[in-house]
Amino acid sequence: MTRDEALSLVREYVKNDNLVKHMLAVEAAMCFYAERFGEDMETWATTGLLHDFDWEIHPTLEEHPLAGEPILRARGAPEEIIRAVMPSMPVTK
Repeated sequence: MTRDEALSLVREYVKNDNLVKHMLAVEAAMCFYAERFGEDMETWATTGLLHDFDWEIHPTLEEHPLAGEPILRARGAPEEIIRAVMPSMPVTK
């Protein structure tokens, strides 16, 4: 998924300008950290850009971001990005 595709997805689902600004700021921070830790900048940046793309359509902790996962898959987001956006599963004993 290219940045343009990710940004198009964001613009499709996010109408609140402040939320878009937040997502762009997270994208920029992820670029910084990717460079600092020697990671793939494009993957990290795209993850930061997409992390809240479904917040307006799934604004509860029960839905966000789990309900957005099928949208990311349908749009061809790489598995690595989908896994990074999804919440960690609780550890059970």
